[in-house]
Amino acid sequence: MKSSVLRGLWLGIDILALAATVSALMYIAFTFAARELALTGQVLVFLSIAMLSSVPLLMTRYHVLCGVIFIALLVSIDQIDQVKFAATLTRLHPSDWFVATHFMRDFDYSIAVQYHRQLRVLHWALGILAVAAPILWACERAAIRNIRPWRAPAGSFAAAIVATFMCFTALLHSQYLRALAGFHDADLQWAYNGLRISSVVLQVGQLTRMDREIKSLQAEARDFGLLLAPASATAATCGTAGCPDIVIVHLESVFDPVLLADYRATGGYLGQMEKKSSAASKSGLLRVHTWGGASWISEFAVLCGVDPTIFGLAGAQPHLNLSRYVKNCLPNYLKRLGYETHAVYTSYWNFVGVGAGFERYGIDDFIDIRRIKGAPTDWRLQRDKFFIDEARRILAQPSRQPRFIFVSTNWNHSPHGQGSHLETYPGPFDIGKASDGSTRDYVNRLNDTFTEMAKLERDLTARGKPIVMLFYGDHHPAFVKKYAPDLPADPYVRTDVLTFYRFARSYGPAGASPHATLWIEELPTRFLEFAGIPLPPAMATIRALREKCNNTDARCPRSEEHTSELQSLAYL
Repeated sequence: MKSSVLRGLWLGIDILALAATVSALMYIAFTFAARELALTGQVLVFLSIAMLSSVPLLMTRYHVLCGVIFIALLVSIDQIDQVKFAATLTRLHPSDWFVATHFMRDFDYSIAVQYHRQLRVLHWALGILAVAAPILWACERAAIRNIRPWRAPAGSFAAAIVATFMCFTALLHSQYLRALAGFHDADLQWAYNGLRISSVVLQVGQLTRMDREIKSLQAEARDFGLLLAPASATAATCGTAGCPDIVIVHLESVFDPVLLADYRATGGYLGQMEKKSSAASKSGLLRVHTWGGASWISEFAVLCGVDPTIFGLAGAQPHLNLSRYVKNCLPNYLKRLGYETHAVYTSYWNFVGVGAGFERYGIDDFIDIRRIKGAPTDWRLQRDKFFIDEARRILAQPSRQPRFIFVSTNWNHSPHGQGSHLETYPGPFDIGKASDGSTRDYVNRLNDTFTEMAKLERDLTARGKPIVMLFYGDHHPAFVKKYAPDLPADPYVRTDVLTFYRFARSYGPAGASPHATLWIEELPTRFLEFAGIPLPPAMATIRALREKCNNTDARCPRSEEHTSELQSLAYL
């Protein structure tokens, strides 16, 4: 009698555990569904998550353990999505998996350290799972042997997979998802309240169609006669100015502090650099396509002169997704002019496809962090001088050819204001004016960057050989800023996507007045004009088209916007 009572008690506990697991999964399905923007999407997402949850429950007889692991996985992904959106205003993307695997392969956990405070819920979820999983396994193992009389019907696991596939397919092809495809994450900030399943499904669907859609655009561009063959090496010349050495410096997470209320009266980075430099120069504000991260988007735009966002989600990882199509990026063009092409990079060759991507763009010598003498692999210690000194080393080597060098930096990468940089660096900006810790940290590191770039510009200008330089900020760092209230309003551009660019050369007359604000993909065209180097045919075509639209896509008629995309495919 006592044995049967205990058996019934344990059976009841087992049933309650299963019921609690199923209830938790249904609650999560309901939570995810409630985040959708219309009833149709809510119903489809609830059914999709409910069916997906049934797969781990039916996969083995360890229903509770598999269910708890699945719950922890969903909670973890949701937390990562929230942290990414807070830092970059973009949701999780399928290609983020490549980023994660590269970090894990290289045993680089700096990203987890960087956002450890924001990922507390994730840490708790994983910690609880690590403790609970062995206990659940032991309890369920005993229950399966002694008291659990049932097992899932034959074929139920396969049926769950089929039902899940059908639900997600219905969501993928729904009118709701087609309507959602017309929005960008930044347009839906007001609606953000966590991971949205429809966004993930939409991204996967678009990526599966990416190759077909790009080839379709290529065919259409070819019909218009826009896919021009690259000019032959014998036809390419540098023009009357000869072939100067070229250095492009990618300033990581840098914008001009003149945008900030605390530093509005300082003249800013560009104003202070004009005072320090004797080089002929042009400069201005720069509109970029990313915020808080994803520097590879800016790298692609600068090296290839194309806005990667016109390719939809494929443009979120251009080195991985678009580089195999490109044929006429800036380094390839310069190689036809006889240039050596080098890149100095702050990370590893295989990070998110950058090494292979740069090679396709025309970079013959990719110098990653492992080849830079004395440079730390920890990005939090990577002062600009390590990478600038490597560029100096290349320029100091004897060569009969002009050199093109792309230099990546990492010194002002987030986070800011967490006490990670205690040393105070000299420079033109008084860190005492900063009204918060993040701004103080940013300006302190910017002082070090300014000093290094001013010295580079001064030294290269005086070296006695023609050289032209481009410095540009790739995006804003991820912290809240107090912008000056008197900034000119622009209905087409948010302040937090405005950085700056600076052209400087050691030859020719002084530059004219600063350019108007440029899109980042315009930089290679304007830079070659400043250097006195003729434009390749594709760049000249796009330049003419943009002039028809007053150099702003927002004022172009719709038909011309479409033509602009096709013209951009002259590079592909």
